Amino acid sequence: MKFEFDMSGSKWAIDTAACIDLSIPVDCKNGLGAKAWYIDRPTTVPVQLGDWVGNVAKGGAVNFNDLRINPHAHGTHTESLGHISPNQESVEGLFDEFFFEALVVSVAVANDAVITCKMLKEALDKIDSGFWPAGPRALILRTLPNDLNKRITDYDHKGWPYLGVDAAQLLVDMGVEHLLIDTPSVDPEKDQGALLAHKTFWQFPKHPRLKATITEFIYVPDKVQDGPYLLELQTAAIVNDATFSRPLIYALEAL
Repeated sequence: MKFEFDMSGSKWAIDTAACIDLSIPVDCKNGLGAKAWYIDRPTTVPVQLGDWVGNVAKGGAVNFNDLRINPHAHGTHTESLGHISPNQESVEGLFDEFFFEALVVSVAVANDAVITCKMLKEALDKIDSGFWPAGPRALILRTLPNDLNKRITDYDHKGWPYLGVDAAQLLVDMGVEHLLIDTPSVDPEKDQGALLAHKTFWQFPKHPRLKATITEFIYVPDKVQDGPYLLELQTAAIVNDATFSRPLIYALEAL
């Protein structure tokens, strides 16, 4: 289908059949996929009630599995301010809408190295800013090199690129409400619980941005060029500070 709509004072069109999925699947059956934070890989176990087993191959009428999974550690997830707040505000119920003006931005950076404000500004300067006069509501950050192994890496004790406080503040100043990144966290793997990028982006605790979200563990394919897109950010209806999510982006056609 082709949708036509008004956004940021201009008319646009998207082809819904040409969406690009930025999520990393969670494979409980095979225990595969990207992971972090020192816990086991996701697993699936058939429910057993007396003589009844929830596994067709073992004689059950249906497959009926318990899943052991953690949204922060296994695959693409979206976090609310509740991730760092004592109130544990949930992602569920946070969104009034699911489509946002977005920019895909790529930054070349080494593992366990900081993405600075200067690096982010230089990357943004290469993109036509005229698409979103009021600024993008979402920013999708791709780190380079963009190895396909990001989708299956065990990040434990490996480190990853992370967002500097000055870069996080730049996004706040730009009015970015939804930040998406292709690492397990916007903060470094080992920071003694400082969580400075999280706190800066959410302006916590002095001026908390209750509607802002951070989505981690995405993967942006190489075929996606830096620039403007329409983002559809769908989240699983789970009451928690983080939930599994499926960010989809659509190329824009100006009308």
